[in-house]
Amino acid sequence: MVFWKKKDKNHSSSPQEIQLAPGTPARPDHVLVWIDAAYADLPARFVRGLALAEAFRQAAVPNVTLACLPTRNLPGAAEERNIHWLNIRPNGAPVLFSEILETTQADLVLADCLTPPRFQPTPWLALFALISDSYSDSLLASSAVDSLLLPGLVSPPVFAALSLPPSRMADCFHGTRYLPLPALYFADKAKADDASAGPPEEKRFLIAVSVHVNPDSIAMLVECLRESGTGRIQILADVSQTAADRLRDSLAGDIEWLHDPPLGGRWQIIREASWILSYPGLPVYECLLAGQSVILLPRSDPEERICRLVESRGAARVIPAQITSDKEKLKTCLNGWLHDETLYQNLRQNAREVVEGNGARNTVEILLNRFRHRKGK
Repeated sequence: MVFWKKKDKNHSSSPQEIQLAPGTPARPDHVLVWIDAAYADLPARFVRGLALAEAFRQAAVPNVTLACLPTRNLPGAAEERNIHWLNIRPNGAPVLFSEILETTQADLVLADCLTPPRFQPTPWLALFALISDSYSDSLLASSAVDSLLLPGLVSPPVFAALSLPPSRMADCFHGTRYLPLPALYFADKAKADDASAGPPEEKRFLIAVSVHVNPDSIAMLVECLRESGTGRIQILADVSQTAADRLRDSLAGDIEWLHDPPLGGRWQIIREASWILSYPGLPVYECLLAGQSVILLPRSDPEERICRLVESRGAARVIPAQITSDKEKLKTCLNGWLHDETLYQNLRQNAREVVEGNGARNTVEILLNRFRHRKGK
């Protein structure tokens, strides 16, 4: 099992193989990967959901359904990988999770949501796993949740305040070992793996936005980048179309807007950036996998704690909220870092060590292991 230990909060052990009786199913018949419509950063969550669905197909699961709102990449990207895509809001009318579960009769469910969805127990569902971005006791309090997955760098809970028994904490799996990213990202990493390459002749500053950010804050960041040096400014907006339009209207000048680009194009955009300035969110791990020099812009103390975990590995620099809200301090900070060739190379080198290449496969392996255990009870 993989769970937090008091003696070493950053320790992650390898999953243990469970010995089961002969005849126990080796894999589910139908896996459902469900992404809650409540999330505004759907393009980034689609990347993670597709990676997980793809890994289940590669593990010889006969039927895999990815259920989420439509993106520009759907249904094409799913069809190419023999994954069934289910629109959870066809014709503008939402489909309840319980209805999707009834329709698919999935025996393994991986749900990406803020809180566990409501549904009645079914005889065919053997394992319900929840994937989240941060830990909360409430996520494991529901008896419907068999496993909790927290991929990436996550602040450990306050052990003195835990109300759950240790056996329940053993159902929680976390760490960079479980960071799922699409196989496409690993197919051509020659440019990303060339750590000796210097900055390209034309600088490209990529601002990654996947959370609600005040448009005035982004406008000030763009202005500081313009004053710090010449180069193209791109904005990867993993937000709703309405939020993207609002941001675009608030900014003037020659800025390249990238909202829900094709999957291959998205990866190319990330790889070819000179510097990436990212607000906390799922795209951060895509940038680290690409071996990019990243500056993180947390908006709050909890976000800063997570960003500092990345910085502690030498894989990013962090500009706290009290600086990003002050134009002169922000400009001074950017001027010092964006022209530091040694820092540029060190960040790129260390970034590759944060994200493992088999995150989706590792996740599927642990879930299939627990599925066999549940079916063998």
